Amino acid sequence: MATREDIHRRIQEDNIEFLLAQFVDIHGSPKVKMVPVSHLDDIIDVGAGFAGAAVPGMGQGPHSHDMAARVDLDPFPGPRALPVSPPTCTWTTSPTCTALART
Repeated sequence: MATREDIHRRIQEDNIEFLLAQFVDIHGSPKVKMVPVSHLDDIIDVGAGFAGAAVPGMGQGPHSHDMAARVDLDPFPGPRALPVSPPTCTWTTSPTCTALART
């Protein structure tokens, strides 16, 4: 499995500025959240937050807690650089039903 340091090094070598944390909803539609690379550790440890009510099929309502899409450090082929500007990579995530604290 790739380590956190491996991922940091690869992203730095590829001059990546943004990460696209993505998952597929129950209907097969991709859902994406753009995250600055400076928050890489946050999406590894906590996940990229999203409103479950905004994703059909998640069983969440407007007053439900936010949800998190956590990255997998060992997907195949891993983070993939995209030919866009600013430099961005896409990363497969798994949505979790762990409630995020509201502030």
